[in-house]
Amino acid sequence: MEKRKKGITFEEKDLKDEVRKLESGTGKHQFKKIIEISSAYKVPQTKTKEEAWTDLHKKIRKGRQDVTITRNIGIYKRIVYPLAASILLLMSIYVVYHYSIKSIIVPPGQQQTVLLPDSSTVLLNADSRLRYSSFNWKNNRKIKFEGEAFFVVKKGGKFEVTCDHGLISVLGTSFNIFSRQNDLEIECFTGSIKVSAFNDSPVLLRGNEAIKYSNGTKQFTTPYEFDPESAATWRKGEYRFEQTPVRNVFDELERQFNIQVDYPYADNRKYTGFFKNDDLKLALDMICIPMDLDYSIIDKNRVKIE
Repeated sequence: MEKRKKGITFEEKDLKDEVRKLESGTGKHQFKKIIEISSAYKVPQTKTKEEAWTDLHKKIRKGRQDVTITRNIGIYKRIVYPLAASILLLMSIYVVYHYSIKSIIVPPGQQQTVLLPDSSTVLLNADSRLRYSSFNWKNNRKIKFEGEAFFVVKKGGKFEVTCDHGLISVLGTSFNIFSRQNDLEIECFTGSIKVSAFNDSPVLLRGNEAIKYSNGTKQFTTPYEFDPESAATWRKGEYRFEQTPVRNVFDELERQFNIQVDYPYADNRKYTGFFKNDDLKLALDMICIPMDLDYSIIDKNRVKIE
């Protein structure tokens, strides 16, 4: 015998409970869906009342599932679509930045003038490297540099040059940088620049002032004055030295003539003088005769010092 409570079957009670839940709170939209289903439902003549309740109950549950799926799809669109758009935007920025990176390498025996996006210019000496990104250059004028170069910077936002041993910050000026291995020397020709070893306070250089980095002390020297007429003469193909280790002089000779110099001596002899990069034999004479050295040109790529 079917159990009843206040004249309502358990199946009827279950269904009514479901309806009450759906009528309240967040179930209103689901309830509307169920009403649509149930309003069109008619009890088949071939089924008992209990069977009809069971079928209707199943249809209502299916209606709830359809509403849940629809709601999940809405949530998916609200979360996943913006996320996918953000990822696509980041990928696009990465691609643009990656292809905006410019690397200039000047081989030994050559010089090259580089025009930057703001019309600033850089004259690169032989065996020098420069790297920057043209992406957002107006607000991000940063260069990674190694070698020797003469910069003429247009006025604008901050302009930064990073070398192995220091950072040079300028607003609009001209200056020369020599940054090779353990040596760093900066000469300010016009305007003013800030120079700092990493994690140290910057030093201000004004026109005709220079500074050197000491690899021994890991610090910069005190700023000193220089003669702009005799400085950075490499721009005219002339290389001047004052009490410079002779091995360093031959290093420069190698860069300018793209040759190998065999210098077997481990001495501390210093050279004061100059050479030009238009005649190898004359350059060797300018170095070797004052130093009382002999040389042999083995071939176009090699010189032996004796």
